[in-house]
Amino acid sequence: MLNKQLKTLLSSFLLISFFCTPNFSQQETSNQLLQEKPETEVTYSVTEVPKKIEEVTIYLNNLESIIVPASEIVKIETTYVDFNESMKELKSEADLDKLDEKFTRSLKDLRQRWGAKHKQVLEWQKIIEDRSTNLDEEKAKFENIKATWKRTYDNAKKEKAPEDLLKSIRNIQTQLTLKGKDLIKRSNTLLSYQSRIAEVNIELSNIVVKLDDALNLRRTEIFTRDAPPLWAIVIESPDTVSLTNQVEDIWVLYKRSVSDFIETESDKLIYDLLVFILFFLFVYGLKYFSRSIEAEDSAVKFAVKLLDRSLAVSFLIFLIFSSLLYTDAPDVLKSLIKITMLIPLLRILSHIINPLLKAPLYGLSILYVLNQFQDIAVIDSFLGRLILLLLTILAIAGLIWIIRSKVFEKSFEGKKALGYVSFGNRAALTLISFALIGNILGYVSLANLLVSGTLNIIYIAILLFTAVAVLNALIILFLKTKPAQKLRVVQYQHEKIQLTSRKIIRLAAIILWLGTVLNSYNVYDPVLVWLSETLNRKWEIGSFSIAIVNVLIFIFSIWAAVIISRTVRFFLEGDILPRLKLPRGVPGAISSLTTYSILVLGIIVALFGIGLDLSKLTILVGALGVGIGFGMQDLVNNFISGLILIFERPIQVGDAVSVADISGRVQSIGIRSSIIRNWSGADIIVPNGHLISNKLTNWTMTDQLRRIEIKVGVMYGSDVNKVMEILLNCAKGNQKILTRPAAYVLFQDFADSYLEFELRCWTSNYTDWIEIRSDLRVAINNSFEKEGIVIPFPQRDLHIITDRTKDQLGEDDHTRRKKRLGTDKDKEKK
Repeated sequence: MLNKQLKTLLSSFLLISFFCTPNFSQQETSNQLLQEKPETEVTYSVTEVPKKIEEVTIYLNNLESIIVPASEIVKIETTYVDFNESMKELKSEADLDKLDEKFTRSLKDLRQRWGAKHKQVLEWQKIIEDRSTNLDEEKAKFENIKATWKRTYDNAKKEKAPEDLLKSIRNIQTQLTLKGKDLIKRSNTLLSYQSRIAEVNIELSNIVVKLDDALNLRRTEIFTRDAPPLWAIVIESPDTVSLTNQVEDIWVLYKRSVSDFIETESDKLIYDLLVFILFFLFVYGLKYFSRSIEAEDSAVKFAVKLLDRSLAVSFLIFLIFSSLLYTDAPDVLKSLIKITMLIPLLRILSHIINPLLKAPLYGLSILYVLNQFQDIAVIDSFLGRLILLLLTILAIAGLIWIIRSKVFEKSFEGKKALGYVSFGNRAALTLISFALIGNILGYVSLANLLVSGTLNIIYIAILLFTAVAVLNALIILFLKTKPAQKLRVVQYQHEKIQLTSRKIIRLAAIILWLGTVLNSYNVYDPVLVWLSETLNRKWEIGSFSIAIVNVLIFIFSIWAAVIISRTVRFFLEGDILPRLKLPRGVPGAISSLTTYSILVLGIIVALFGIGLDLSKLTILVGALGVGIGFGMQDLVNNFISGLILIFERPIQVGDAVSVADISGRVQSIGIRSSIIRNWSGADIIVPNGHLISNKLTNWTMTDQLRRIEIKVGVMYGSDVNKVMEILLNCAKGNQKILTRPAAYVLFQDFADSYLEFELRCWTSNYTDWIEIRSDLRVAINNSFEKEGIVIPFPQRDLHIITDRTKDQLGEDDHTRRKKRLGTDKDKEKK
């Protein structure tokens, strides 16, 4: 009855809320009017003055810490002069009026150095703006306090307060005046710095834009000849002195970039070193633990083999994440990091790959190192073109050798992987061949782009492949450690965790590689701009307009909400809630409500993401209410019944239930329906309204107890007491049978062929009660055989009638009939 009333009440509430949507705009307007009331002027009474003097004294002491410059401001003030000097040196070195005469490598270097300056100024500007905002707010508060004490003094003087009290008020006013001057002075100083830094920011912004324009111009001219043919330079006999200077310039560039980076990021580098040490200890601990693992699975064996190079694994992962964190590092330093990555990369791959692939791997490493030096060098110079020529010739020779020797066909077993690698090999050969021709003819920028981009793509692909293998190995071994095995989700769902983590790592690697492909061929920014314009373009249908980006945001929000809700539910139900001592059914309710809350929040974010004005949905919601009231009663009934199941908790996941003609175990409780798996293994979807309105039997609602009843018959003449004793001993001998309630035996009946007994006992293991009953029957049978007690077959007495018997019976019947007739005649005579 209560459930029906609750359903009716909730249905009525839904319909009323749909039709009676309030006018939020009027409410908001009235609230704004209430908030916009002017504040009343505060004046302290004479009796309040002593307490308020104490409060304002504490405030003035705290104000001192606000007036004193913060550590960030002090740092800006001390480094501003040196910053200006370094800017002047960079200006004299850069010669910004002749950017069209500079080499591409020089332009990139200038763009990074000026970009670093600009970034530093922007950080300073933000710090000073935040500080100025805080001081302005404090000044407004200070002026109010000052005006309050002026009114308080006038009021105290008017009420003829004692002279000591007036003197205390004047003293407070004097302190306020002094602090006010300090506050104004500090604010003016910040405004002066803010003005100067704003001027520097404008200057730096113009320089960065100018350098970006110069680099973009070089990119657009990539298909134009930007140098004389190579044979023309050879005929002119290049200057060896200039060649030596260019080598020295490369060394100076390396040295300056590393020193500048260490100087600006010295604080972070200490923490990075600490992180590397901790990560190495973690990897080494896994390596030590892996010695005790009995590796039966091939994935586990591969992971154990991979961690034989624990130092190389730690160093490689550390360098990869460092390169992702320091995205603003100079290209020279990034190049140095990539070259350094080759050391652990080669050590790991040489230990796990097919020996036939070692020669191509070492050859690619040499080519990549040459490419990095060539990329740092001034590619427009003779040295850059010479390294580029040597690089392309070696790369073409190596690729042709790989194709002709069929190294990949002998090394890869899977056809899919072999197809990808073969296609990439031939594509690389084609691109580098075009680069060789371009370098000879004078298309140096195009040739450099093709060679550097192709080698960088191959290198990053191998690097990400190794990183994916390493991370998967670390996860596999970590899930087998004792700390991880203490988690319930790891104990029961370790395969699912491995599969999901493998998919996430693989997806992240693919995204990084695609970004590398675009960036390597200098099309990342143009593609990004094109995508931004395409996705933000408005599509209008009548008065309705929408952009593709809004649709993508809607889809992504729903998808993210589903993934997050599933993940949260996975950890809540798998590990967190089972550890908490909560009442029966509460964990399931918490899990369900959390899941649906995340989904509802995701839907709301998705609706806002597509720019939908929720205030215009009143008519639609009203129509939906009518539909719910008339055509969707069953859906609402099931929805409300789902809420009742969640809050009242008559059943929970894992309960053994019987409803109508369905009997089984509850697998899940949804907001509309629940799933019951019957004892035959079939999953039955039951509407929640069916569970609430029908008679429901929950076998495990309060406990897991189950009574086991076993009927047995013995032959007439058996010792009744002995039979009962044997049955009780069989129940007591089973460890899964409870001693309380105690087992007992009943002498049920004198049956046709046997004496009927019934053993009744209890078990707390409801899941296995059928197996326990089977074990008891086996024990009873064995005990009866041992004691000579017979379980009889059903017996019947049969009377067989032959022909002789039939004749004899016939004669007897004839004699009896004659006697009966004679008796009847005598009666008539009388």
